[in-house]
Amino acid sequence: MYNILLIFSLRSLCVADDLGIVYCWKKVYCDSMEKTLNEAGLKAYSYHAGRTEEYRESVQNMWKENKCQVICATVAFGMGIHKPDVRYVIHSVLPKSMERYQRETGRAGRDGNLSHCILFYNNNDYHQLHYVISNSMKRELDNLNRVVQYCGNEKVCRRAQLLSYFSEVKTEANLCEESAEAICDNCESANKKKVMNFKEEGEGEMT
Repeated sequence: MYNILLIFSLRSLCVADDLGIVYCWKKVYCDSMEKTLNEAGLKAYSYHAGRTEEYRESVQNMWKENKCQVICATVAFGMGIHKPDVRYVIHSVLPKSMERYQRETGRAGRDGNLSHCILFYNNNDYHQLHYVISNSMKRELDNLNRVVQYCGNEKVCRRAQLLSYFSEVKTEANLCEESAEAICDNCESANKKKVMNFKEEGEGEMT
């Protein structure tokens, strides 16, 4: 199901030459995502520790030269690689912490142009990750719970949530109001509700 939604998102938000990263949980999911996206007509390559060093170097070179549209990667990809024109970062699985989410989404739009970040989430992701790290430090579980809270908060602006979490000055809290193209899903939903309520009130007053 995620693969279908992901492909739809790419078709809706991106043009043919846009480059992006899709983060997957496991190596086998990277390979499966690569196959799915290639079948959909996108030039995608998986990148993870299970690939040979020569293969990873080749993919990196194609990525730098804009010969690869999509990298399907585990979280290890991107360390030390600065590519300013990444137009989207998609998480096909829940990140383990807000710090990871910030770091990975921060690889999009470094050239200052409009980019998109999409996070697919359902409760099964949480339960799977919770099981994996249940025997780990409590801090890891706390980090995971914070990400779940972020995903589950459907009222507060996504930017405001991130800025609040990282204790930054909230200078971008109204960015969604300034640019319809860059609006987050929560603000977009709130705007639609305002328009609907306005119409309903107006209809009630008409004679």
